[in-house]
Amino acid sequence: MRAAFANGWRQLRSESKRHVLPFTTLAIGVAMLFGTLLAAQGAAMSVSDGVRSLTTFGDIGVVPAAGYDAIPQTAVAEIRQLSGVMSMLPTFSSASAVQNPEGGSSARDVIVTGYPTSADSIVDRVVSEGRLPDGERSEALLPTDVASALGVGVGSTLEVATSAGQRSVVVVGLADPSSLGVFGRDNVFVTLDEAQRFFDARDEVTRIDLVVSVPDASSWGLRHARDLPAGAAFQDTAAVADALDPVQQTLGLVLVVCGAVVLLVAVLLTAVAFRSSVAARARTFGLLRTVGATSGWLARGVLAEAGLVGVVGTTVGLVFGYAGSWATAVLSAPGESSTSGPPTLTFLSVVLCVGAGIAAALAGAGRAVLVVSRTSPSDLSHSSEESTTKNSILPVVAGIALLGAGYVVLAVHSEVFAFAGFACLCVSTLFIAPVLARILARGVARHADWRLAAAGRRNSATSVLGMPARVASVLVCISIALCVGVGAIGKAMEAQISKQFGADVQVTAPVAQNALLGERLAAITGVELVTATGDGQVDVSHGSNVTSVGFLAVDPSTYFSVAQLPWQDGDDRSTPRRFDEGATAIVPVAVADELDLRPGDRMEVARNGVVARVDVVATFSSLATGNQIILPLEVATRLGSAGVTGYDISAVEGADVLAVRDRVAQEMAVVPGATVITGVEMKARASSQLTAYTSVVLGVIGIALVFGAVGVSSVFASDVARRRREFASLQVVGARRSSVLVLVFGGTGLVALTAVILGVGTGWPAGILLTSVVGGSLGVAITPEFPIVSTIGVVAMLIAALVAATVVPARRGLGVSPADALREE
Repeated sequence: MRAAFANGWRQLRSESKRHVLPFTTLAIGVAMLFGTLLAAQGAAMSVSDGVRSLTTFGDIGVVPAAGYDAIPQTAVAEIRQLSGVMSMLPTFSSASAVQNPEGGSSARDVIVTGYPTSADSIVDRVVSEGRLPDGERSEALLPTDVASALGVGVGSTLEVATSAGQRSVVVVGLADPSSLGVFGRDNVFVTLDEAQRFFDARDEVTRIDLVVSVPDASSWGLRHARDLPAGAAFQDTAAVADALDPVQQTLGLVLVVCGAVVLLVAVLLTAVAFRSSVAARARTFGLLRTVGATSGWLARGVLAEAGLVGVVGTTVGLVFGYAGSWATAVLSAPGESSTSGPPTLTFLSVVLCVGAGIAAALAGAGRAVLVVSRTSPSDLSHSSEESTTKNSILPVVAGIALLGAGYVVLAVHSEVFAFAGFACLCVSTLFIAPVLARILARGVARHADWRLAAAGRRNSATSVLGMPARVASVLVCISIALCVGVGAIGKAMEAQISKQFGADVQVTAPVAQNALLGERLAAITGVELVTATGDGQVDVSHGSNVTSVGFLAVDPSTYFSVAQLPWQDGDDRSTPRRFDEGATAIVPVAVADELDLRPGDRMEVARNGVVARVDVVATFSSLATGNQIILPLEVATRLGSAGVTGYDISAVEGADVLAVRDRVAQEMAVVPGATVITGVEMKARASSQLTAYTSVVLGVIGIALVFGAVGVSSVFASDVARRRREFASLQVVGARRSSVLVLVFGGTGLVALTAVILGVGTGWPAGILLTSVVGGSLGVAITPEFPIVSTIGVVAMLIAALVAATVVPARRGLGVSPADALREE
């Protein structure tokens, strides 16, 4: 083996130029794979960071219960005693207005939030400039966007509207709004004591963020709901993360597909490169066999070459893959996120890519090794750089079968087999591409122009186009499918975020209201639909499991037209229909886990001695409704509910939701204790936190497409280099350089045409199936959109890469004089 290694090393050194192609293609393949893995990790971290930023300082929040404006500060000590509470951050918030007395600008509506100075260590991480207020003077911390709008900075003075009139505060620090979670919208931070003095609320807080010692904060909150003091309720801030789990799982699935395709492309390109390298040395191998070298010795030498090329190519690929993923992350991250640090390396990703790179080199060299070991010296005495096509019906049948299977899944709209159909369509391109390329070449061979006809005849008679056509077609197919899928995932994420914050405007009242109020709300300008709701507390049991939870009673006929739920086990189409069939319930995931409930199970709901048996039709996880179970109003009435105590309102499309909220608030002013809220601002910020995800995935598509196109182009570069004698002969007999260039670019054009026809023809249906996978994972119906612009961009990028990479070797090949070219071996 040592002798074989030495032989491989000598061959690698003496014929280094012949190894440029396999080295380049392998490095590109590893760079694609490594860049994809790092980009996938970056995308997952972007989603995770975005979700975490929505929950700010704790795992779960405590807020005033319905009908209460604040939580008594005495409750803070009681909540601190709950088992599992590790730390807490009580805050007081109140609406106000601030103005820069020196800037001459108008007052800006804000929320003044006070926090205890004892929690400086918790809050300090959000400070981007300056420091926190110390409590000894009237000082404030501002989000950078608020400071910019007011034209102030550290050291500036602000006038704050309080219950006792205007108060001056000095800005001592600035905070990144993206790290402030629920406090990230137009907040001005002061100490808790000062906020309470400002608004004459010395013994009240409006929110308590808790860090708990258990991993499942939702279940912890459910178990301790009865232990909260009167007037307090849990807000499940983990609901956003729970609802987006399926999105992240689908993201991982999509990027695993990218990585698998990348690895396949690397093996294919390396196989072509090594086969070309070995074929170019056919006479050398024949001579060695003639003088006594065994086929095994030659094969081991080629295998050693492959191993050395694999090690070097993998190392270079890791470097370029890391750089590419970093550049993609920087270019795709919006706004301030573009300053994020380099991608995080993991031991597993490095080991995986190193192993995959070396394995791809050895696998790619496998066919070349077999050629060397199985062919006799007489066969090897002739050059075999170019092989003729072999008419085998099996690959064609396999490709058509896979293509048909994919279209059958598409036609029957089966979500169960959607991913299998997606894979069938993508893999079918590998079998069909060489056949389609030859068919197109035969058509070109009939062209009246002798140059195009010659290019067509040569490419239809040889296997030169086979592998480039495979790689280019599968890349176009995957890229277009991912473009469709990325749009679907973006829509799904928007839908989930929208559902998390409920209806556009939500109204609650401490006592039951009559139907006339709902009619008045429906008549307000900008209101599209109004649905009535009620609430209360019930005991829920299933088997031996019992718990006490809140309920939200809704009108099944109108509620889901105003506000949908982020389903865990359910969907937008069938679940509302089943919910309207009688005594039913929709249960939060935390409640379902606590009671060991699944859709289809029956549970008992009891209130004031009245018991109702209801069937669970779905589960969900929502920030807006928390751990409330959803019951029909009819069932709630049988349980003795107070009646309609709230309304969910949807705004007319395009209407200013904040203005609609204000008009609804004016109408509700006649109802004592009524509250009117909207989650539109939080919803917008949540969506912006997650937009970087789609950019990262598009970056992955760019990495795969560019690297893959360059790899395909390198195969053509090798082909052009081998044909220099042919081109020289044509020039000797009078052919012009332009005619020779047509012959060169004929093959490139055929590969591009094959990739466009097959890639687009399979990419769009594959994207539809990928969209079905995404929708099925979230229980939402997503209509795929055909990305015309993205498709044109993918095709243009591929053609540009093919043409650009063919120009240089073509010019180099034609730059040699015919006499010199004819003398070359």
